[in-house]
Order: sequence, then structure tokens, then C-alpha cells
Amino acid sequence: MGAVTAEKQPQRARATAGNGHRPPDLSRLTTGELVSRIAQDAQGLVKAEIQLAKAELRADLTRMLATARRTGVALGFVTASLLVLVAAAVLALSTLMAAWAAALIVAAGLLIIGGMTAALAASSRPQAPLERTRQNLKQLTELKEDLTWTKTKRA
Repeated sequence: MGAVTAEKQPQRARATAGNGHRPPDLSRLTTGELVSRIAQDAQGLVKAEIQLAKAELRADLTRMLATARRTGVALGFVTASLLVLVAAAVLALSTLMAAWAAALIVAAGLLIIGGMTAALAASSRPQAPLERTRQNLKQLTELKEDLTWTKTKRA
């Protein structure tokens, strides 16, 4: 009944699995049994990875939704601030001219900026959306036709 030496501790840790049970002696299993066990373990690992991915996806989606909500609130405040700045520009110009003229000048400036931004957005859109996917689908269709042709020639 002496103290456990440092050499024996790793052996004991390896001898038991994390659940406290001893793993079966793998040296006594046949090749078929080992292959079957490997397949079962691989299947278990794949299932565990899928569950982990689902949990991670749920957590990321929750965070993304929270970010989207906060971004929406921020955009509301930014829009309100911009409207106040537009009103301030109209009021500032109204000291130099009639208020209606000041409002028209500010509105015209905003329309010009908006038109230029819309033109920039239109020019930067994808010219051929999903081009790679369309090519892959075309190749798959051609492959399917080739397989059908081959089957009919063999018959």
C-alpha cells in the first residue's frame, strides 16, 4: 500500500476511458471486428461533428440576428441625424434667400448625390450572376446526356 509512483499514473490513466470503464482489449478482435469498430467510431465522430456544426450555426445565427437588429436601430438614428442636417442646411440657406428656394437647392443637391450613387451601384452589379453555377449545371446536364446516350448504345 505505498504511494503510486509517477511512472504508474500514466499507465492507469490510459487503462481507463473517460467514463471509468476499461476499453476492450483490441488485440483480441478479428480484422473484421476491428474494421466494423472503426466504421462505428467514424460514424459516431461524423454525427458528433454534425451536431457540433448545428449548434455552432445556431449560435452564429443568433448573434447575426442580434447584430442585424442593432444595425437597424443604428441606421434609424443615422437617418434621423441626416434629416436634421438637411433641415439645418435649409435653415442656414434661408438666411440668404427665401426658404422655399433654400429647400429647392438642398433637395436638388440631394437628388444629384442620390442619382450618382444609384449609377455607381448599377455599374458595379454582377453582369453574369451565378456564372460558375450555370457552367457547372451545364456540364452536369451534358454528362447526364452522355450517360443516357451510353446506356442506349449498350442496350
